[in-house]
Amino acid sequence: MMEAERAIKTVIEMGAEYVDVRIERERSTVIEMKDGVLRDATVGLDLGAGIRVLFDGSWGFYTTNDISKLKDGVLKAFKLAKAHKNEKKVKILPSEPLREEFVLRVREPVEDVGIDEKISLIEGAHKALKMGDERIKNASVHYRDSVIEREFLSSDGSDIRMHLCYISMGLRAVASEGGDLQEAQERLGAFTGFELIRDRDLEEVAGEVTRRALRLLDARTPPAGKLPIVMDGKLLGVFVHEALGHAAEADLVIAGESILSGRIGEKIGSEVLRIYDDPSIPHTHGYYPFDDEGVRSRRTVIIEDGILKSYLQTRSSAAELGMSPTANARAEDYSQVPIARMSNILIEQGDFGFEELIEDIKMGIYAKGMRGGQVDTVGGNFQFTAEEAFLILDGELRESIRNLSLAGSTLEVLRKIDGLGKEVTGSIGFCGKNGQHVPVSESGPDARVSEMLVGGINA
Repeated sequence: MMEAERAIKTVIEMGAEYVDVRIERERSTVIEMKDGVLRDATVGLDLGAGIRVLFDGSWGFYTTNDISKLKDGVLKAFKLAKAHKNEKKVKILPSEPLREEFVLRVREPVEDVGIDEKISLIEGAHKALKMGDERIKNASVHYRDSVIEREFLSSDGSDIRMHLCYISMGLRAVASEGGDLQEAQERLGAFTGFELIRDRDLEEVAGEVTRRALRLLDARTPPAGKLPIVMDGKLLGVFVHEALGHAAEADLVIAGESILSGRIGEKIGSEVLRIYDDPSIPHTHGYYPFDDEGVRSRRTVIIEDGILKSYLQTRSSAAELGMSPTANARAEDYSQVPIARMSNILIEQGDFGFEELIEDIKMGIYAKGMRGGQVDTVGGNFQFTAEEAFLILDGELRESIRNLSLAGSTLEVLRKIDGLGKEVTGSIGFCGKNGQHVPVSESGPDARVSEMLVGGINA
């Protein structure tokens, strides 16, 4: 975009410290089926640009859907920056100028599959959710795919072009009996092609969602008190994301809203813990080759052997903290400003078999997946609800448990993890922060916590 490059040069000559322009073009297909009715089947196009200008320590941000007038947009962002005076001047670290074009290779591009075939597959999955069981009162399948083109231009000299392909599907079933409601869901998603759906047995995925919802109808209420807990990889991953990952985002650290402020180099968890954030893994849900400030994606070690090693940084937070950028500047789309965000959270596996993790537990709980919860990143306290759980008695799994609540101190739980399994499982989701939602994933092994506060909640 020669016009944008000339406009960037112009405002730099007018005194701007830094400029970047993000241009995005996204063609999406959305299909939704709920309770046997096709609610949505649309194809849409979104095109626009987000422009940031830094002048005298203050940001100006302007967004437009008319990319033919990028020069005007850059000048408007410059005027906004000049009019906005921060008490604390913002700085941004320089970045290596990158001039690259990246194309994500996939086996079956989503645009090569017709919408009728997509609808047919979704109808099959929806039918499998119902299973002919009258106790399934609600069933829904939501599908989305996108072909995304992004361009990043900056006054550092970067011109990065990315061609990406994204696909996701969510399945949900609600079961009811005798006034009791229970639900289960599953999400599939990644920056990849239609092979994500093609290679899965959707009827089996849907059937397992339904069986889980029905199983919860017959489950017992949980015991209350402090008990040994084994979290599956999905629950561990989301726990780490919510309770630790957000606290590691540098903007919260700078604002004094993180339990991790000032603790780099401190042992905050069990020595068995190694936790990473890694957006560089192709075909994952939190994947990106470059972040939204033009920094090449890379693995960041958050915790190694229980020791806090790094925060998740943008170029401006790194400048303020005297650290290095970690490629964690993300925006939901061109209309939003980049902020510090997670991508793919990974917890390294251990060497325990599942039976070894539970064999010495006289009475405890095996908790799987997460239904919801809340976290205080300042005080470091949390409360989560597991999607499903099982009682452990004398080293063996027993009956199913529903509505299990887990609560406690983030750092205390991290310190009490005393065993990690060999097998890794994970989940995907959309992480919300400051009104923005970005695709993320979490993966990890089963993890044994020597003691954790548990109880029940109302359905």
